Amino acid sequence: MILESAFILAFAAACFGLTFTFDPVPPVLSEGIRPTTFPRALLIFLGALAVLQALTAGKAAATLETSAPGRIGRKVYLTALLMVLFVPSLQYLGTFISLSGFCLVTGTLWGERRWTLALFGYACFAALIYLVFVVLMDVPLP
Repeated sequence: MILESAFILAFAAACFGLTFTFDPVPPVLSEGIRPTTFPRALLIFLGALAVLQALTAGKAAATLETSAPGRIGRKVYLTALLMVLFVPSLQYLGTFISLSGFCLVTGTLWGERRWTLALFGYACFAALIYLVFVVLMDVPLP
């Protein structure tokens, strides 16, 4: 796990370095955020998750050693299909309807039964997306 974390961290650092090679954009054309802000924030988040993975690698390795590897289940393929279908649904249904539908269908597929908690979590997730992109970064959502 630590080796994978190191590779992820190196990849994130290399991509972060590439953001310094982006062509400059005049302030008039960059509404809300600069073209480098979102990729850099995402790469910092990816790096932080890699560090967290490295720090918790001992506990995860102990858990993984006791479980036997199995075949890839049907849920994995259905989840991948949902992810693929999510992208075109944004154009036709909009961000919040697509996001809500994706969360509800994925939760059902994965066996969620605590619907009050799940719906609260989905609503908070949609609100967070709105807050980050529309309010903080001034980026209109499709």
